[in-house]
Amino acid sequence: MLWEKLKAGDMVLLVKMPSEFSNKDYCIHKDTLRVYKAILNGNKPLKIKSIDEDGIPWAEFREEYRGSKLKHFLAFNHDGLKLVSK
Repeated sequence: MLWEKLKAGDMVLLVKMPSEFSNKDYCIHKDTLRVYKAILNGNKPLKIKSIDEDGIPWAEFREEYRGSKLKHFLAFNHDGLKLVSK
């Protein structure tokens, strides 16, 4: 999968919801799902900020929500991603 090949600094675009989110046994917090929807609807690339010790890439997403500026860090170890640039 693409996420296994990502490096810090790569730019990725979320082009569809991760397939595991539709699994009836998959549990995702409602706020996390809202953030993923905001990323998908925003159609803007995100920079991979780091790769953790388990090889999982992490991206940062900033948004303004209900009058507050929020910063989210998300593990992008799923499908639904497209590499935009290295």
